Amino acid sequence: MVYKISEPQRKPNIADLLYERKINFIINVPSTSTLEKYVGMLLDEYQIRRKAVELGVPVLTTTELADSFAKTLEWLRHNETTKKPLEPYETL
Repeated sequence: MVYKISEPQRKPNIADLLYERKINFIINVPSTSTLEKYVGMLLDEYQIRRKAVELGVPVLTTTELADSFAKTLEWLRHNETTKKPLEPYETL
C-alpha cells in the first residue's frame, strides 16, 4: 500500500511511484464511509486513473474485476490457452 495523491507531503505516494515506473499494475477499489471523504476520494481516484492511462499502466477498479483477474492468472498457471486460427470462424 502507498499514500494517496492528495497527500503529497507523505512519501512515497502513488504518483511518485508511477512516475518512477515502480508500479506496473494497479488494483484500486474505492470505498469510504462518509460524504466528506467521498469528494476527496473521487479526486484521488480520477488522478490515479488519469496518471495510469498517461503512463500505460493497467487499472482494475472493482472487486469483481480483481477477483476475475486473479482467477484467470491462476488458471493460466495450470492450463494453456487454445490457439486457433480465425479462418474457421469467418463462415459463421
